[in-house]
Amino acid sequence: MSNQGLWVTALVIACLLLGGLFTYAAFPRTEVKTVEKVVEKNVTVPVNVTQIQEKIVEVDKFANLVANATKEYKDELKDDDDYLICDSEQFDFDQIIFKSQENLNVNVDSSDDDDTITTVTFDQDLKFSDKDVESKCYRTDEVTVIFHSDKDEDTEVIISD
Repeated sequence: MSNQGLWVTALVIACLLLGGLFTYAAFPRTEVKTVEKVVEKNVTVPVNVTQIQEKIVEVDKFANLVANATKEYKDELKDDDDYLICDSEQFDFDQIIFKSQENLNVNVDSSDDDDTITTVTFDQDLKFSDKDVESKCYRTDEVTVIFHSDKDEDTEVIISD
């Protein structure tokens, strides 16, 4: 009986080997070769650099105008105590926290008499905070700063809340 099990096992192994040989012969293997070819070409792309630089200068001018207008606005707040009142309470300048600046607009107007008037307008959100009494007050100022190219003219700061 154990002899018969041995013969059956040998027969199964022989069939598997013959099946493997038949499959190998019937379906030949194919090799896939990948060929990479690197081709270097000089490509000329026209780029007008002067236009890009002009735009950067305009952005820098705009940023400088906004920074100057913000400085003038803060100087006006420091100089005039009337602007340091919120909800009928008087605050010091160092108790103001300058929050977001919105609705920013810059307008440049050149007139015939060589005086260029630049107007910067924005809304400035303020938080007045007194740490001694823990009172807080919020206010939004509508700010207009007018610069003149003529050095004899003063810069005008108009604040409305």
